[in-house]
Amino acid sequence: MSQGMSATDAATGSGLPGAQARPRMLGVLRVGVTLELAAILLQAVTAGGLLDHVAAEKTLHGTGALVVNVLGLLMLVGAILVWRPGRGPGWPAIVSAVIFAGGFAQEAFGESRMLSLHVPFGMTLMALTTWVFVWAWWRRPARATS
Repeated sequence: MSQGMSATDAATGSGLPGAQARPRMLGVLRVGVTLELAAILLQAVTAGGLLDHVAAEKTLHGTGALVVNVLGLLMLVGAILVWRPGRGPGWPAIVSAVIFAGGFAQEAFGESRMLSLHVPFGMTLMALTTWVFVWAWWRRPARATS
């Protein structure tokens, strides 16, 4: 057992690379990624309304872009908490940073009416968010140490 590591840390592997995240840290990520995925799915619904020329959907879709960006930040904070203080893997933080930055790019593509980029990029953001969502909810948090 390494210095500074409790017996519980050694037993659960929480001090090792790729260890399970602490419950509170994982909880923040779970909330963030769940809300982000819901917002992105709502964007897909309002995009469908735009294609059907429903005027109200334009306002909803534009407001939804702001919501996606704010929730992307919450997701990123949760992923960083899982990684650094939570001693979990770093890849969710990297993917969350890509999603967060990608939300702004996605908004720019939409504002510029670059639909050939906007639509597939939106699908990519949905796929990446789903990947983190499945990982976060599949993952079991480490037991808290006393």
